[in-house]
Amino acid sequence: MLLEKRSVATVILLSFFTCGLYLFYWYFKVYEELEFITGKTPTENGYGLDLLLVIITCGIWGIYVDYKISLAIFEYQKRSGLPASDTSMVAVVLDVVGYVSAYGTGIVSSAIHQDQINGLIDALSRSAPETRSSGPSQSSPWQ
Repeated sequence: MLLEKRSVATVILLSFFTCGLYLFYWYFKVYEELEFITGKTPTENGYGLDLLLVIITCGIWGIYVDYKISLAIFEYQKRSGLPASDTSMVAVVLDVVGYVSAYGTGIVSSAIHQDQINGLIDALSRSAPETRSSGPSQSSPWQ
């Protein structure tokens, strides 16, 4: 399993140009990566069940999912001794504003999460220099 460093701009642009369809893939990968590093998914449900709950609740469950992703990243940062920032309330506010106003602010919470995951990859790569990748197209240290 690898942790994949993705460009935040790419996450935003692909989400926008695919009318959000890219986010299905992005969330699937984030679920895999968080399960790999923490031992559980953010909500402790499988991706498929959470996707179904998002569909059934017309997106409201997605606000909870983003909240839990933020908390999972924050808890891992603290446990690993990395600089930790709790963005859970920012994600909730952005998602609620996006849900109520039909604007793309919900995409911004995904961009924030991706930035935090990229930071985890960078910090963990520095702590294991023998497995560090030499370029952006190389795999991460978790293979």
